[in-house]
Amino acid sequence: MLVDFTSTILSVLSDGALVAVAVTLVWPIFKPASKDQ
Repeated sequence: MLVDFTSTILSVLSDGALVAVAVTLVWPIFKPASKDQ
């Protein structure tokens, strides 16, 4: 049970890291566009 819990947290953290990297890469592209509108 503890191992499953730890693996679940690790998977969630890795997914969160991927999302954070994706947002960091994409944010500068969308920021100027949203400012112009």
